[in-house]
This record gives sequence, C-alpha cells and structure tokens, in this order.
Amino acid sequence: MASESVAVERSTFQVPNWLRGLLSLLLASGALALLVAGWHYTSSPLVVQVDGQPYEARSHASTVGAALSGMGYELYPEDYVAPGLEAPLQAGLHITVHRAQPVILSADGETRQYRTRASTVGGFLNEIGVTVGPADEIWFGDQLVGPDAGLAAGSTSSQQAGTGGGAGPPAKDLAHHLPQIRLRRAASITLEDDGVPTLLHTTLPTVGGVLQEHGVQLFLGDEVIPGLQSEVAPGMKVEIARSVPVTIGVDDRQIQTRTRAETVAGVLGQEGVALLGKDHAEPDLNDEVAPGMTIRVTRVREEFVVEFEPIPVETVWVADPEV
Repeated sequence: MASESVAVERSTFQVPNWLRGLLSLLLASGALALLVAGWHYTSSPLVVQVDGQPYEARSHASTVGAALSGMGYELYPEDYVAPGLEAPLQAGLHITVHRAQPVILSADGETRQYRTRASTVGGFLNEIGVTVGPADEIWFGDQLVGPDAGLAAGSTSSQQAGTGGGAGPPAKDLAHHLPQIRLRRAASITLEDDGVPTLLHTTLPTVGGVLQEHGVQLFLGDEVIPGLQSEVAPGMKVEIARSVPVTIGVDDRQIQTRTRAETVAGVLGQEGVALLGKDHAEPDLNDEVAPGMTIRVTRVREEFVVEFEPIPVETVWVADPEV
C-alpha cells in the first residue's frame, strides 16, 4: 500500500490593535456605567426645599449637613435647616432650608456685614440688638424708611435653590447685590427760647436747620447763640434772645421795628433817631421797653425874632423969651 503524507496548513486570525482598544474601552465604560447606576440606586432619595423652592436629590451622606454640603451649599449659622445638620439621613427625608440673607449695616461709626432671616428692617435691627431712638433716621439704600419697611432679599429664589423638579441646586451661591442700611443717629440739644428750655432731637447738621425743622420762627432783631450756621453737637445748648415789637412816632412818620434794647433811649439809638436841643420822647428815655410800646418823639424848635415897631413922637412948641 502506498502511503500518503497529508500536509495541513493552519491559519491564525490576528485582532487589530485598534479593535482591541475599542473593545477595552467599551468594557470599561460598561463597568463604569454599572458602578454609577449601582451608586445612584443605592443612594437615599431626598426632597430638598430651599427658600420655598423644592427639588429632588439623592445622597450617600449619613447626615443632613453632609448631604447639603455635597450638593454645593455653603451654610451659615444664621441659616435655618430642618431637620438639623446632625440629623441622620433617611430615604424619602424632606429637608427644609431657609437662608439668612446678607445685609450691610452702617451705624454708630461702624460698617459691618450681617446675615438675617428677618423680614423687616426693624426686625433685623432688633435681632442684632441695635436700638433705634424716636428721632433716629433709617436709610435703606437711598430711601428714608421706617422700622416696618420690608427687608427685600438681595437675590432671587431661583438663584438660591435651582429650578426644582430634579434639576438640583447650583454648585455655589450666585453673586447678588447686598442690601445696605444706614442708621443716622439724632443728636439731643437744649433750646432756650427766651428763657424757656425745650429738648430737641435732630439729625440735621446746623443750628439753623434744626430751628427750621422744629418750626421755630425767628424775627428781625432776634439773636441766636451760637449762630445759625454753627454745627450741631450732642448735648449742646442753643439760646434765642427774643426781640419785642415797638413803634416810634417821629417827624410825621411811624417806624415799626423790633428791638432787644432795654430802654427807650436804646430803641431810638438803634433806629438812628436823635434828640436835639429840647427835643423829648414819651415815655422817658430811661423807661424800660415793653412789647408793643409806642414811643413818641416831640421836636422842639427855638427861634429868635427881631421886630421893629415905630414909636410915635409928640412935638411941643415952647416960646424962647430971649427972642
């Protein structure tokens, strides 16, 4: 029998390198997706409501504080969080956050930033222990307001809490304009108006402005000490020396004026009315001035008159004996 030898040729298929890389990438991506899905579905579902805006979230944190921190919220001691930050995280937990808004206050020579959850300007000032006097002024921005004025938030809820419905919170708080409050303290001064003391409160800078603010009427001849342009200082004393109305009748005219002179002579000197020769005034020059007084000046004129009068002469005829 003839023998045959059979040669078997083997062929080997070589996988290209690019295909190997693609398969490895697909396998790694699939594994990562499985890990992410597993991580997601093993987290606790939550409902977080920040400043009234709710949204859904999931977290692997063990406490409320850790969950909120992981969501990107920077919380402050003034913020309200319920349950508390140390409360354990449970599936389906509803977390409520009310943020305190930042406010800048300028008062008593200091400017500081605070955070508050108060709804009014007065509530905020009371919260931080700042007392407002009855005449103090509260300026909110460029507006003069009262304690009941609303303390408008500097940022919107959507900026603070996301859009809700599972969109999730922002990573960081968005920049916002800070409300500014200025407290202008009123100074207390004592006004002595013609000897009668009155306590006044004011935020105006000058004495004249204070008198106008409180309806204090001044007349010609009144004296204000210190002057109307003097700066107001706490505890200062302002005096008004009042003038009184008088009338002077002189030279067929009436002069109505006001004076702080004490005597009739002083009033006439103030108005430039001079007494010459035997001129005289009624009342007497040394009499005291009274409100509403009328002073009459009488002019006295002396004249020297020379009159010529003819004197009649009688003629007497006498005989001369020697003729």
